[in-house]
Order: sequence, then structure tokens, then C-alpha cells
Amino acid sequence: MDQPSLTDRRRATARRRLLALPAALAALALLPAPARAAGEGTPEEMRRIPLQPFMLPGKDRFSYVRLEVVLFLRLTEEIQRDAELVNLMRPRIVGTITETLTNEHFTEIHLKSREVAALKERIREIANAALGAPLVEEVLILSLLVT
Repeated sequence: MDQPSLTDRRRATARRRLLALPAALAALALLPAPARAAGEGTPEEMRRIPLQPFMLPGKDRFSYVRLEVVLFLRLTEEIQRDAELVNLMRPRIVGTITETLTNEHFTEIHLKSREVAALKERIREIANAALGAPLVEEVLILSLLVT
């Protein structure tokens, strides 16, 4: 029995992939689009604004902090307008948080729960100050890596 050559196997693999492509595209079209991309969705979906992870220097020498947070907006009648504003201001919010917390040297390698709660409150204050209005109601820390 002859085994197919490498070229034949590659052609067969490429053919299978091409035949599977329409099915994959159809399945992708059936998935729900992210509500935030369209600016639509339920108020509960619109009030959740994730921020990109950012790095900060730690309090100890040669330590750093990787922080990833989600901002929760107040549920108001203008939640869509508020969510659009916060999404537009996201780079400013991240920059202000980074600058402020870098200057404060806020954390050590060993954190206590009250320090994490104080950090969440401080991030909320900084975000609201960057926005110029008290739109952020709660901050959820997804990841806090201190090394």
C-alpha cells in the first residue's frame, strides 16, 4: 500500500479546512454579538465597564503590581449615555489611576482584606474624579498580582 505523499496530505487538510469554513462562519453568525460593541443591551450589561490590565510599581524595592478591574456604573435612566461616556473616557481613567497609584505606592507584597477594600474605594474615587461626576458605584478587582 502506498502512503500519500506530504503534498497530498497537505492538499487534503486544506480541502477539509475550506469545506469546514462555511459551517464555522454560520456558527459564528449565530453567536450573540457583544452588547457593548453595538452600544445596546440590558442596563445590567451596560453598567459593567472592564478596564485593561495595567502595571504599577509596588511599595517594596523591585516589586510591581498588575491590576485588572471592572467598573460598575450607577443604574440611572441615562445608563446608555453614561456607559458611552465612560467608554470614551477609559484611557483617561486608566491614565489617572496609574499616575495616582504610582505616586501613592499603595501596596506591599502581603495585602490584608482591609487594604484591598481601601484600594477598591480609592480606584472608585480616582475614576469618578477623572470622569468629573460620580458615575462609578462599585469596583470589582478581577486580578491583583503583587510581586
